[in-house]
Amino acid sequence: MFTLTGTGGEPVGVVCLSVRRSDGAGLVHWLHAGEDFDAVAALLAFARAHLGRRMLHAFTAPATTSGVPGLPMRHRTATARALTAAGFTPAITQQYLLHDLDNPKPVIPGDPIADVTLLEDFRGWRLAVSGSGPHTSRLVASAVLSRPDSGSGTAVLWHLAVHPLHRRQGIGHRLLAQCLSIAAAGGGRYLATFTDPDDEAAMRLLTAQTFDNIDTLTVYHRRP
Repeated sequence: MFTLTGTGGEPVGVVCLSVRRSDGAGLVHWLHAGEDFDAVAALLAFARAHLGRRMLHAFTAPATTSGVPGLPMRHRTATARALTAAGFTPAITQQYLLHDLDNPKPVIPGDPIADVTLLEDFRGWRLAVSGSGPHTSRLVASAVLSRPDSGSGTAVLWHLAVHPLHRRQGIGHRLLAQCLSIAAAGGGRYLATFTDPDDEAAMRLLTAQTFDNIDTLTVYHRRP
């Protein structure tokens, strides 16, 4: 970790760096400089000089209590501009959404649709929706949900998918509603999730269940 100081010796920014053993890539885990463009640029210059000529990845540390990495683009515009000016480009982008379970909003009603299995190693639940009849006994939808974090009370929806042959039947809406109920019953205050911002179907599903679109989280890279 490196701290940038001002002319009076006061700290004006800090950056955390490392080199990944598996492939030798340089990692800028996180960087904070009060959204001062010049300070961010100075920290990035230090990172490049310190890590040397290698592949660099920036903002690989979790940006949220859910563990999703990336720079919050909406709230860190100066940092995003400084990254671009330093030759970094977006590599992975995810939309981060949040549902307030303490202040519930209407969700699409429906009886529980999935069988729920407690995952002890994962500290969460797996939800599975199976078809019926001789030709539909296979899994048609599933979800994976973590238990709420003890500090923030945030549960995380890590996965939700419906088989293509069973979409547009309301299964995804009912499965998501069941995930919200399980998270709330487990003591959660929030349910967080993330998705590809270009996945229109997922975004429609989440916003229909009144998830708030919090920010776009982006991991950057810079080639040597």
